[in-house]
Amino acid sequence: MSIEFGIYPLTGILLAGLLYGVYRLLIRMRCHPRTSQWYIVAAVSVTLLATFMQPVRYVEREAVWTESEASVADAHADGAEKKAETSKQLPVIYHQAAKPSASTSEAKPLFSTNVFASEAFPLIRTVFYTGMAVMLLFFLVQMLWLVRIRQRSTHMDMEKGVRVYDTDVPAAFSFGNSIFMPMKIDGSVRDDVFLHESRHLAHHHYRKLCLMQLLQSVLWFNPFVWLFSHEHKLQQEMEVDQDVMDSGRDREQYQMNLLRMCLKNSSWVQIMPAFGSSVIKRRILFMNRWKPSRFATLRTAVSFVLILLFMAATAFATFQTKPEKTPLEGCWEIEWAKNTGSPYEETPFLKNNQYFGNGMMMNFSWYSRYNGVNMNFNFSGEPVTFRNGKFYDYKGDQMNYTMLDTDTYLYEWTRTPEMTAMQSGPNITEKWHRTKPDSGVLRILKALSDAEKDKSRMLCGVWKEEPDTIPYQEHYLTVSNGIYSRFTIFSNPKSYWCSAGGWCGDIRFESDDRVFVGDRYEDVEWHTKDSMTLVIPRENGVIERHVYRRHSELPERFRLCLTAPDGIK
Repeated sequence: MSIEFGIYPLTGILLAGLLYGVYRLLIRMRCHPRTSQWYIVAAVSVTLLATFMQPVRYVEREAVWTESEASVADAHADGAEKKAETSKQLPVIYHQAAKPSASTSEAKPLFSTNVFASEAFPLIRTVFYTGMAVMLLFFLVQMLWLVRIRQRSTHMDMEKGVRVYDTDVPAAFSFGNSIFMPMKIDGSVRDDVFLHESRHLAHHHYRKLCLMQLLQSVLWFNPFVWLFSHEHKLQQEMEVDQDVMDSGRDREQYQMNLLRMCLKNSSWVQIMPAFGSSVIKRRILFMNRWKPSRFATLRTAVSFVLILLFMAATAFATFQTKPEKTPLEGCWEIEWAKNTGSPYEETPFLKNNQYFGNGMMMNFSWYSRYNGVNMNFNFSGEPVTFRNGKFYDYKGDQMNYTMLDTDTYLYEWTRTPEMTAMQSGPNITEKWHRTKPDSGVLRILKALSDAEKDKSRMLCGVWKEEPDTIPYQEHYLTVSNGIYSRFTIFSNPKSYWCSAGGWCGDIRFESDDRVFVGDRYEDVEWHTKDSMTLVIPRENGVIERHVYRRHSELPERFRLCLTAPDGIK
């Protein structure tokens, strides 16, 4: 279990709305103001967490095996006729499905949208940061305004360790360890003002107001946070009013003084506790009607339990399950290969990359005498599973990977009859280092992936050569994205390991009947739009003729191998 950071505005707004509803139903005007403040701070804090954090559980990638039946053709000895006896069935085998199961695929949250990570909403992210910057600037301006007021005020005396200033601001307020009094204020009002503001300082209300202002700056887009902020300031005033009443002050006289000061208070500064708060009606009602209730403790307990329940429900609704990221995820280049136990290291004459992504491993090797993507290539691949720090192949056998550091690893493997290697010997050791994927290779892999849906020219698409007389070998031609590829796919129905090899190059169409591939031309003799003969003249004068029929897609195992580079982040 881990936490993923982002911006999830919808999550925060919904949660804050629920918590504000609980506040109005159980807390507001029914509990002590200090309890109300604690609830508001807890609700806004939980909203902050839900807005910027999302729980994520990473799980291992597992092979998804589905039962299927396979049939293999018996080839005629002379190879002249098509496959026969295709209905002959082999025992049931298992192969990996194209899509991962629900248990290992990414479980999307119910209503959480990460605006920060989404490339589809750059304007929304810009608006978010702009709004936060404006709110923080407003907070800074308020602080500077308070500094300026203090510079312009006259220090009168110290009363009970508190500095008292005379100022030209029409309403009294307090901040820090200072109380600011209007210059024209009579004695009866002055005593109430001093007692009121000294209680603000005793409760350190100015610090809590600054904290709430900062939270409001970050969550400026959440309307319920604004409502909470307004209620928080009002509850501070009610708490101080209650303290004054408990001190034995005359209730009616104190309330009249509140009304006089309220008419003068029109400050835009939100971070200063003020004697003449504008919401005077609710303050007076609270002083006159509120009494400690035996149900207040129960209301408080229920409210905080609901906070926990809503937080748990939010975590459940935004919970994601993602496949575990392996330390080998990415693209790698081979440094050397050797027989295991031998001191002699050899650098392969082929360029060779290894890709780990989407639960697949794919090796791609190539060489070329030309620029661009005109090259001979070979590649192989299989599903791999990363579980508890270890790698397993499609058969469930552990793969011997040793990480030397984050960008280098050793791979030891044993060659089987169906596999080829650049180094002789049954046991091979290879050293790989992390690198960036080759742009030409990525062009080839994308062209192979897109061939099934490319309909831009008659020759574009997937073609399979006929007749196929060699078991477990299939000859294909693909044309897509300006790249021509002729290759052979080697596969065994009893395994999920797949390999292919062939040639590819840039293609230029002179017409639908003649194309130029690299530095040579090839002619196309069309039988139907889904059947044709490819005529290839060789340098030695030999004319090759290959019959192809259009296919809807490449073999599933081949296509899965192509997804390995797509999973690299």
